[in-house]
Amino acid sequence: MLQNWLNPTSVALRKATDYRLGAVIRFFQKDTDFDIKDASVAIIGVGAEEADRVREHLYRMSNHFSSLSIVDLGNFKKEEIAFIIPLLKELQESGIIPVIIGNDMNYFKAQYRSFKFLKEAINVSIVDRTIQISPSESKEFPYYLDDVFYEVHENIFHLDIIGHQIHYTDSAPISVLKKHHFDTLRLGTAKADMTLTEPIIRDADLFTFHLAALKQAVAPAQDQPSSSGFSSEEACRLCRYAGMSDKLRSFAILGYKEMNIAHDPTPETIAQMVWYFLFGVYHRKNDFPVSTAGMLEYVVQTQDHTFTFWKSTKSDRWWIQLSIKKTSKNKRHRLIPCTYEDYQKACNGQISDRLIKAIRRFSFRG
Repeated sequence: MLQNWLNPTSVALRKATDYRLGAVIRFFQKDTDFDIKDASVAIIGVGAEEADRVREHLYRMSNHFSSLSIVDLGNFKKEEIAFIIPLLKELQESGIIPVIIGNDMNYFKAQYRSFKFLKEAINVSIVDRTIQISPSESKEFPYYLDDVFYEVHENIFHLDIIGHQIHYTDSAPISVLKKHHFDTLRLGTAKADMTLTEPIIRDADLFTFHLAALKQAVAPAQDQPSSSGFSSEEACRLCRYAGMSDKLRSFAILGYKEMNIAHDPTPETIAQMVWYFLFGVYHRKNDFPVSTAGMLEYVVQTQDHTFTFWKSTKSDRWWIQLSIKKTSKNKRHRLIPCTYEDYQKACNGQISDRLIKAIRRFSFRG
């Protein structure tokens, strides 16, 4: 079945020493009985040249998570969005997280549409230097988020954009997101305190990192290089947060385009980002509160409302519980990731802007 979609990567044929990551990954090969049922993560390329350059660096890195079952499925035979969707859907239905290395941000559409089998809406987290949404619905969709955001039957419960740079971002798309009570976190705010990004990413089902959000110095092989952006260390931290999220089911780094740049650091930067995502997956605490077993409850009474906070005894992470109708189709989102500082503010009668948005979002979508 996999042979219908994929070509094996040639990187798999090169030997790796036992302590390298490449030595423990199982590689898809043609005409073999390749079983992926026990896999946790599947690495896939869209654009063989770019993805294989990333693999050259990734598989030379140290293996710190040998018990994590990782498969490399090679590269898609075709790069059309409609061709990519069925395999991503099959992986997610099997509980396998696809890790997509792609050469175009438009493959976000395939990543998003692979969730269509779900009956409930999903949360989407995107790291990008701009907010690529048109200010109003139209027949032409020049931005990659348009034909997702303006769908008649949109499947997004929450969308957040991390790292947008105000000097590259029009005010109109910011207003569009505010209208839907979606979140944006500017680059300067995120860099000043990276911990602000963790609860946002923790709530995501789908995470996409657009390479344009990185500084040109660490990722010049992209369409829109800029002197400003996240550093490689900050990008790795964001990817680790994504891996640690028990809720996350799809991960992608998109926008890398091979340009024959001398001593190009781009593929190594992406390899490090993927490595830290895998590191996060390996260190998952499995404390996403599907139930509240093993959680500590804190009830806060303010002048106008009563709030219930939950703290994980495994990871010390916090959630706030929203009161919703029992029949709500969005009840899986009723526990909103937050921070200890959010709890402290509530104790002092203050609710952070992000949690106010979450409460309004629930009222808006019910």
